[in-house]
Amino acid sequence: RGGEMVPLQIYRGAAVGPKQRNTTTTTMMRQPGNAEEENNLSLSAQKLLKSYDMLSEKEKSQLENKIQAEARASETLNPSTDLHILYLDKEICVTSKPSGILSVPGPRRNPSLASLVYDLIQPGIDLDQMVVHRLDMDTSGILVYALSEDALKQLHIDFRDRKVHKVYEALLAGHFRTAAEVEIDVSLERDPFHPPFMRAAQPKDTTNMEVIHPTFQKFIDQAPKPSQTELRVLSLEFLPQSGLPVTRVRLIPKTGRTHQLRV
Repeated sequence: RGGEMVPLQIYRGAAVGPKQRNTTTTTMMRQPGNAEEENNLSLSAQKLLKSYDMLSEKEKSQLENKIQAEARASETLNPSTDLHILYLDKEICVTSKPSGILSVPGPRRNPSLASLVYDLIQPGIDLDQMVVHRLDMDTSGILVYALSEDALKQLHIDFRDRKVHKVYEALLAGHFRTAAEVEIDVSLERDPFHPPFMRAAQPKDTTNMEVIHPTFQKFIDQAPKPSQTELRVLSLEFLPQSGLPVTRVRLIPKTGRTHQLRV
């Protein structure tokens, strides 16, 4: 605490394991009528719950997924099991983020890896100033947090100037046999039906521009942005339990668009 050094931890595996979830809270569908539980949901989820009986089966399923995701994001974190520090000095903290944990608190101020680092180290800058980059909640990997304004400034410059080399591994459904290496070049835009997520850009004349969440209208109206990703096939595999075919690939983003790799 207060700048005191934390011993380095050594990890012999490729990555730390995913966060262990409380299944009683993450699999529960919160039906209308429980005011305390409803108040813990986002405004968009509360709005959908109020008209639950009028939703289609598909919309109800999407609402269930949304509620489960919000429940997962609000779970309490344990620093002894969820915080894995790889390197620490007075300027930066490098961590290995497990799958299932938020990188940053976000607008709802949910528990996050950044919060754990902040509470442990108590740097001389605010929690939100520590954030240099992010990983999706379900993505595991290396995260760097700044512990000083000078470090934050320099890291922002390094990321902006593409001096940071990012490499991801992912599993794709099915066996991809088209080529061993592919350069993916596709423009991305906000999905008007599932904001704030992204999708491959579509011609405007084939898109229903009625936005489900009007607060995202300014993002929907933005022009599509180009993205480039290098994909390399590593192996063709089968999932151990289901036996379904998957392809392990290495992804190297050449641009830094939101949700670029997922799209």
